[in-house]
Amino acid sequence: MKQYTTPEGKKHGLISTLPNSSKTINVDAKIKEEYERKRKEDGKIKKAQYLHKNGSGNYLVKPYCRYAGEPLQMYLFLHGHEYEVPFGLIEEVNNVKEVERSEILDRDGIPTIKDRIPDKTHRFVPTGF
Repeated sequence: MKQYTTPEGKKHGLISTLPNSSKTINVDAKIKEEYERKRKEDGKIKKAQYLHKNGSGNYLVKPYCRYAGEPLQMYLFLHGHEYEVPFGLIEEVNNVKEVERSEILDRDGIPTIKDRIPDKTHRFVPTGF
């Protein structure tokens, strides 16, 4: 993976990698075949731009280790920058659901405003796939 540096010298993108001693468990051949197919798909490198809901100056620090035996990778993403990252990481960030709860109840204890899913704080926008 690529490591990036801002003009001020701040490193971002993949900032560190740690070994992982975890191994794949023994499973049925059919399940293992599906596991390996998904692992290969998630490992493909894609270009995407990281966007933070609050804009410039914001960032995301994210550990990533999706499958057994893979190293633990630590990423730092800065708002508005383009990165080459594994597709599985993009899926992880984009599929996080943040729920806001309304605190206002009517006299029967029923929420007057329904719970809703707000705009995502962190997301990747495709630039090369």
